[in-house]
Amino acid sequence: MSRVALGLWQAGAGATWGADYDESDSIRAIHAAADVGINLLDTAPAYNRGSSEELVGRAIADRRDRYVLATKLSTNQITRQQVRTAVEASLRRLAVETIDLLQIHWPNSQGEPFAETLGAMQELQQEGKLRALGVSNFSAAQLAECLATTRIDSLQPPYNLLWRHVETATLPFCGQHELGVICYSPLAQGLLSGKYDQTNRPHDGTRPRNLLWHGRCFEVALQVVDALRRIAAAHNSTCAQVALAWLLHQPGVTSVIAGAKRPDQVADNARGADLRLSAAELTALAAASDPLLTLTADEPKMWFTGQAGEYDVR
Repeated sequence: MSRVALGLWQAGAGATWGADYDESDSIRAIHAAADVGINLLDTAPAYNRGSSEELVGRAIADRRDRYVLATKLSTNQITRQQVRTAVEASLRRLAVETIDLLQIHWPNSQGEPFAETLGAMQELQQEGKLRALGVSNFSAAQLAECLATTRIDSLQPPYNLLWRHVETATLPFCGQHELGVICYSPLAQGLLSGKYDQTNRPHDGTRPRNLLWHGRCFEVALQVVDALRRIAAAHNSTCAQVALAWLLHQPGVTSVIAGAKRPDQVADNARGADLRLSAAELTALAAASDPLLTLTADEPKMWFTGQAGEYDVR
């Protein structure tokens, strides 16, 4: 798989991701990805109630062999029958015979063991409907529980310059057990792009649920963006490309999933894989983001479930 992947949370979303969303742009973005060396497409049935998978299926109908398809099981699809039903539905929406990577989207909220879910995934793998098995948003302890019953291939954690909690235990565990690490939200949903500031914030229905956009977290994030700007200027590149490059320089990282609405954004993201940062630049960026590690130490997730604007980390 390519080191930069195309994230398709926004695909099929309509105005949920902003008034400038255009479905035809998403299809063109998928086509452009292969042209710039991005072959990994990451989607999920939870993204816009299956619309993302359906759009991907339409986009790749005549070019399936150019892509590695990754999708997910929704939360609490636990039993063998639930897993089988979910996978068959994803195969229909994607209009393919095989899913390259199936991931458990989140650990189930009921605290049930993962053995039955993974066993069902393994059966489907043996039937040729899945190529590889993975999980998303799992801790090191949860990964250990999985590996005690079934071989999995990858973890998809939230990881970016502003959210580095996986560095403590999860990344080392993945390295020890040879698990691929496919990072989502590498640009913190656009916060690391340099596009936003105190007077310009997104007004869609998704990003305000991310605590990085609120309170002191947002203030420190803008200081990190300033550091990105300085390094980007030295490389004649963009903040987003430097943020992606920083992540791709981190030990154990396999790929980063960067969302894009348009073909030009896909091409810009792909250039992040070619950018080489010095040790001093990597250290400077980490130092700029260190205060966020302290600020969010007691927050295990980037997301909150309250009303947008209520969350404030001081």
